[in-house]
Amino acid sequence: MNCRIATTSNISLLRDFVSKPTEEEWVYETLPPPSETKLFKILKDAYGDIQTLESIFEFAWIASSELGAWCANQVWALALADEAMPKLEGSIGKNADTDSQTSGRTLNEIKRVNEASQLIKDYLSDQAFEPMGLSSKVELLLRKLSEQFSKWPNTKCIVFTERRNTAKVLLQLCKVRDIPNLRPDVLVGLRRGDAIGTNSTFRGQFLALIKFRKGEVNCLVSIIMASEHL
Repeated sequence: MNCRIATTSNISLLRDFVSKPTEEEWVYETLPPPSETKLFKILKDAYGDIQTLESIFEFAWIASSELGAWCANQVWALALADEAMPKLEGSIGKNADTDSQTSGRTLNEIKRVNEASQLIKDYLSDQAFEPMGLSSKVELLLRKLSEQFSKWPNTKCIVFTERRNTAKVLLQLCKVRDIPNLRPDVLVGLRRGDAIGTNSTFRGQFLALIKFRKGEVNCLVSIIMASEHL
């Protein structure tokens, strides 16, 4: 991100100038198996047949275990947000042809996705943040971030995840938790077909790097680039 590269023919000399980082092992309680949140069940019953939403259902199911119920519901808030709808509608319509029957089905599916978007807004507007709705792994992460930034406000860090959509959900969580001195952003690159891909643009990712370099952002939630997960 903002570093210098040093080379040497004698590796022992390099050790005199570069200190080995201190490693910590964090242990969290065993995660529960995935389960349906109430919102998941409502959406599955009403819109589970819509193929375009399949990857979102898959990630929300995984998130219920790895991140917790609150985060699993936020998957839907991000995936069917107003700014995401044009992309979803385009995905539904890209395979439609000029056949009137197919076009009718496409328009009906787009209508149903918009209904689902409104349902999610209405449902979540009545839901307060629930501290108990987070997994033990996420709670541990938040506690460690809070401890670090309260003691050392000038800290800079990168939180790595295996899934780019996990990074986006964690960003929303950090904003809601409002940890003192923590100024987070997300850096996940660009990838077609993301369940929550509309939040990433080349300009947005470039600005995130610049802000991190300047200190305007001090915590980047990013992905392990070799990962092929969602």
